[in-house]
Amino acid sequence: MQVERLRLAGFKSFVDATELPIEPGLTGIVGPNGCGKSNLVEALRWVMGEASARRLRGGEMDDVIFAGSTARPSRNVAEVSLTIDNAARDAPFAFNDRDAIEIVRRIDRGSGSAYRINGREARARDVQLLFADAATGAQSAGIVSQGRIAALIAAKPSERRLLLDEAAGTSGLHARRHEAELKLKGAEDNLLRVDDVIVTMGQQLDGLKRQARQAQRYRRLSEQIRRTEARLLEARWRDALADAERIAGELREAERAVAAATEDAAAAERHRAAAEEAMPPLRLAEAAAGAALHRLNHAREALDQELARIATARQELAHRREQLAGDITREDEHIGDADTALARLSDERRGLERGEGADEKARAAAVAALDRAATELAAAEIGLQQMTEACVTGEARRAGLERRRAELAERRVRLGRHLGEIDAQRRTLIDASVPDTAITDAAGRVTAAMAQAQADRAAAVTAYERLTAARAEEVRAVDAAREAERRLARLKAEAEALTSVLAPGQAADGGGDKPAMLSLLDVPPGLEAATAALFDDELASPVIESPSDAASGWVALPPLADRAALPDGATPLAGEIGAPPALVRRLLQTGLVTSEAEGWALQAQLAAGQSLVDRAGRVWRWDGFARLASSDGGAAELLRQRNRLSAIAGEIEAAEGESQAQDAKVAAARAQSEAAAIAERDAAVALRRAEDALARQRSEESELSRRALGAETRLAALTEAADKLTAELAELETQSAETERSLALVPDPALARAGLDGARSQAAAARRHESEAQAAIARLAQESESRRRRIETIDVESHSWQQRRERALAQRQVLGGRQATLAAENAALAARPAAIATEKQALAEQSQRVAAEHRAAADALAVSESGFRAASDKARQTEHDLAAARERRVRSDVHRDAAAARLTQLRADISDRLATLPEALAELTADDDETGAADPAQLDARLDRLSREREAIGPVNLVAEREAEEVEARVESLQRERAELTEAIARLRRGIA
Repeated sequence: MQVERLRLAGFKSFVDATELPIEPGLTGIVGPNGCGKSNLVEALRWVMGEASARRLRGGEMDDVIFAGSTARPSRNVAEVSLTIDNAARDAPFAFNDRDAIEIVRRIDRGSGSAYRINGREARARDVQLLFADAATGAQSAGIVSQGRIAALIAAKPSERRLLLDEAAGTSGLHARRHEAELKLKGAEDNLLRVDDVIVTMGQQLDGLKRQARQAQRYRRLSEQIRRTEARLLEARWRDALADAERIAGELREAERAVAAATEDAAAAERHRAAAEEAMPPLRLAEAAAGAALHRLNHAREALDQELARIATARQELAHRREQLAGDITREDEHIGDADTALARLSDERRGLERGEGADEKARAAAVAALDRAATELAAAEIGLQQMTEACVTGEARRAGLERRRAELAERRVRLGRHLGEIDAQRRTLIDASVPDTAITDAAGRVTAAMAQAQADRAAAVTAYERLTAARAEEVRAVDAAREAERRLARLKAEAEALTSVLAPGQAADGGGDKPAMLSLLDVPPGLEAATAALFDDELASPVIESPSDAASGWVALPPLADRAALPDGATPLAGEIGAPPALVRRLLQTGLVTSEAEGWALQAQLAAGQSLVDRAGRVWRWDGFARLASSDGGAAELLRQRNRLSAIAGEIEAAEGESQAQDAKVAAARAQSEAAAIAERDAAVALRRAEDALARQRSEESELSRRALGAETRLAALTEAADKLTAELAELETQSAETERSLALVPDPALARAGLDGARSQAAAARRHESEAQAAIARLAQESESRRRRIETIDVESHSWQQRRERALAQRQVLGGRQATLAAENAALAARPAAIATEKQALAEQSQRVAAEHRAAADALAVSESGFRAASDKARQTEHDLAAARERRVRSDVHRDAAAARLTQLRADISDRLATLPEALAELTADDDETGAADPAQLDARLDRLSREREAIGPVNLVAEREAEEVEARVESLQRERAELTEAIARLRRGIA
């Protein structure tokens, strides 16, 4: 195997793309430690398929990527390319179509590495086998690294055998044999797993057969449970209907009790209000007398408190007078201390001012000495700087010129060698260039494939848009159809519920099979409450045609001949309601008013037998009776339900038509959607084919363009590099001559160093003189600063003592004034107790008179409050009776709602659990073998027994029969697979042998 070149990019220290040509003969790489020589060997092993990061001196495989430095950021990609000469065409068949084989390994940080051979993706195993066939590889003995020779000497026999296999060229055969043995082992393991699966499937088949028998028994018990559940729900439905009828009667009795209790409570409340109105004046009189008495008592207490405060104040004044005498003595002492301190500070200040004048002459002499030393130092430093610059400049210039002469010579040799290499590479690139015709033909094929792909893409987009629109239309049609079905189902359910609710009300109370008067009325919407309030509970009675028909009911009589007309403003109810002749007299004598105020206004004008009603159910009769709360007993609700049932019939017919139309739209939309889906799939298949063809053409064109562009770029770069090298060589000759002339003009550095030493000694002496003069001046300045700070401190202390003396004098005057004030206060307090005794006597006489008036007002208020409490107790009792009656009515109302909810829940349970209506339960139980067990308790017990029997069966697989057939088919398939695996194992063994 002849390696032509190794190219690295981002691998370890090779951050930039670097290419290493390996020409025939010996190629050597020389450089200092740490320059990256070992990285080249590791790159060669890595591209050959090395999988251990530790053997590449790393902790993980991502460590081969450039990790960054202080001047350059890290990279996320590393790539190594190895080019092998294949002119003899002795490579494996899959890679033997070219004169050179290019193997590329690329790694992305955090994503792993990938291989490509001649531009096509390959496995790591393919790369390893390629090198193994050539008796080399990442672990080849031909790659000798540090410690490799010692490892070969100390190798075990098995390791030496690998070395001999590589030398003999049989390592590729051993690798393929190892791979075949691995496949054989996998096939044998699969055969064992197939045997285990066949045994497991056999056991599963036996279990499924047992489950199939259990499923048959489970279905029989489920059918019996369904029939028993139907009988139980039927019995509960009958009980619920009976409870609803009973609760309706209780509710009517509660309504009558509430009306009577309301009248009693209103009368009691009037009596209580009258008693309450008489109490406020009495409360005001009692409160006024109490307030006056309280004010007088409070004034007497205030005088007692003032007398106690005067005694306390006189004691406090005596104590304060003693304190003032002590404070005056203390302030006199403060004034004497301040005078003594001020005299002492004045003497000290005069002494410091005399010492300041004596230091002026010494300071002037020190300043003159410092000026002389500074002048001497400046002259010495200037001379030292000049000599230093001359010496350093001369030495640096000579060293730089000598270094530059050596660098120019080395560069001249290196550039000449590099120029020869560039000429050789240019000749090689010119021979391997790609013809322009091949690139033009590839571009034409790409254009044609791109046009076809664009056309197919447009067709696919159009098909997808059509499919999306069709599916959206289908979804809208399905939603509309479901909404129509839901609306129809709601209407039908409401109609069935209303029919079931109204069915019991069609029969008259105590009238046998005669229909109730309620079922014969035709009441317009809005007049239900008025009609029910007018007839109270009488609409439940039938029409009597003979005395034996019923115990109570309506008899058809002719209209009254001399009946009076209704008052103006009242509309006859007979013209608004359709009713049998038996109700004509009652309806002609009843008027409809529009409001409660109109009913009260017209009640006084009613003739005997006449009544007024409004749409809210309020009633006014000719005899003075008025009912403002409806007590229709449910008749108004039944009338509303009948009207609603009539309206629902038309809505159901319209909903059925709409549902059928929506179903037709759904079918059409579904057909259109299926056709659009087929068209979209066909367009997608055509687009994938066109894109695959375009990708192939682009890959071919890209390969040709890459090769041509690479050759052209490298040729241009080589030409430019050769021109630059030629110009650089000419520039180097000119620079070498200039450097030689400059070296001849540089002076001898020994003379400059002698002058530099003398200048340094003179500068050191001048610095010492200057330091001594500065120290003398600093000492004098420090002494002067100390005196100045002490004088400032004396000024501050003098000012402080002066302020303290002035404050003491001021405080002495204030204390004298306070002594006079305290004497005046003491005299005023001594005269106040006599005046307080006179005021207390007057207040005591006035308190006795006001107390008598307060007792009389309190007695009158107590009598009034007793009467009010008695009236309140009676009102509370009537309210309690009314609340109890209302509570009974509410309980009855709640019971009625609960009964209705129970009926609704039972209907829903029957519909959910049995998918039928309560009226159809008899059909489900017609063929039950236990028809005599109609008691709910017995049915519950039977249902519980059947449920326990079904639960005792355990988990039941209802599809066990179908699963058993599938398992049998799977066992046959596994047996065929076992035979195929056995034959494949035999073939592998023959191949290995």
